[in-house]
Amino acid sequence: MDEEYFCEVNSTPFSKRDQLNSIDRRIERQKSEADEYCNDLVACFQVIRKVLSIEQNREEHDRKDKVIALGSAQDISPFFSFLDTKSEFRQLIQICDDAEVFADLKDDLKKTTAINHRSNMLNTMLMRMGYQPILMQLDDEAQLKLGNVMVNAMLNATKEPDKSKAMTMLSTYLDTEAYLKDAGLLEQGVQAIESNTGISIRTLANMATATLGVKKNG
Repeated sequence: MDEEYFCEVNSTPFSKRDQLNSIDRRIERQKSEADEYCNDLVACFQVIRKVLSIEQNREEHDRKDKVIALGSAQDISPFFSFLDTKSEFRQLIQICDDAEVFADLKDDLKKTTAINHRSNMLNTMLMRMGYQPILMQLDDEAQLKLGNVMVNAMLNATKEPDKSKAMTMLSTYLDTEAYLKDAGLLEQGVQAIESNTGISIRTLANMATATLGVKKNG
């Protein structure tokens, strides 16, 4: 820097500009990395302190796993919900819903079979009611988006204002195969898919009839 200043005072060219810029970039990068390491250390100490607090207050016969999270319950609750459920579908619709809001979660989700697994469950429900398994034909991105369109339409059809409770109602609807007796929610989901894609999901029975008609006419 002194050499640069000397050159400016004497109106002479400063020949080491590129070298100085390179050094500045390295310093900024190292400062950024150092900040990340410091933040990681602070986070680790916060987690350690919370673990110690939980274990010190644990009752003698308590052998349950505990969830450790940074921040207060008020900080966390607007963004995440912790489920005590045995329903796999309930968990899948929750994380797929969150994935459309949090880009990092979507990237991680695509590395797993979660999106495909939820699609298989929705496709099974569609096929058992005679509809085409439309999600089977799509890539992960399209499955996530269109699956959420279908699920959200069914959630709205429950008329339950609490989305978490509506998700539980919907998972029970699928897990217990209640749609076999009452297809109301499913039909709302099908209508949402057709409206979103512009594709009519004809029932398999109608497809078979149409195919036979083509053969007869041929």
